[in-house]
Amino acid sequence: MRLFSLFFALLLAVPLFAAQPNTGTNTNRPPGAAGGLSQSIAAAVVTKLFVGVSGFTAQAEMRVLDKAGREQMRTPMQYAWRAGAVRMDVDLAQIQSGNQKPEMIAGLRRMGMDRQSSIMLPASGRLVMAYPTLQGFAELPLPKQDAAVLVEEFKIERTEVSREKAAGRDCVKQRVILTGGSNRKVQANVWLALDLKNFPVQVEIEEGTQVVAFRFSEVKLAAPDEAFFAPPAGYTRFPTMSALVQAAQRRLTLEKK
Repeated sequence: MRLFSLFFALLLAVPLFAAQPNTGTNTNRPPGAAGGLSQSIAAAVVTKLFVGVSGFTAQAEMRVLDKAGREQMRTPMQYAWRAGAVRMDVDLAQIQSGNQKPEMIAGLRRMGMDRQSSIMLPASGRLVMAYPTLQGFAELPLPKQDAAVLVEEFKIERTEVSREKAAGRDCVKQRVILTGGSNRKVQANVWLALDLKNFPVQVEIEEGTQVVAFRFSEVKLAAPDEAFFAPPAGYTRFPTMSALVQAAQRRLTLEKK
């Protein structure tokens, strides 16, 4: 599988999804299913490395690299984690990619969809997509593969490689092999910060011809409140992602008048 995470698929597929006609098929699937973009387990796998951490918040950066280390995409975000639940807040205008077009971002901004919060809730198998400008959200089922990884127990084998700096901190670099109960095996390089109780400030997950790299900074080792992983209070709940996108399109139409 290609290591474009579910999160990236959602980010990049909004314009494609918005352009899809309503055919009466499943309108509550994640955008990206219609656009044909690959989904993967990278964003889910990285949570398996938060061993001994009850929760944290951080600034994060997720990059997609080829095997030669050439960057294909970079996305900064605010990241929060608590007992398996993940929240990622992103401004799409900050994504750096050869496929990112200014006119696409401008269109999303006018629709109110340029900033989004993705909340992954493995305990209930749900994904909340919330949009602060629209003051609205939709709940989707997590794809089965991603949901399975988020709740699966993994055996972790670690081999120390070196001691070096990463994310501006003194770290132990480890080669890590994660093996799931279904013999799912993932290989990664992990940098554990010595001054943050061995928190993984940098992770590079490999598969095929790609690497997905996470780097965390401004890490605060305190669990966010449980309410931070719920749909924001006062937001309108849309029954499907399609309904949310249609509301955003109406916003754009009204703006043009």
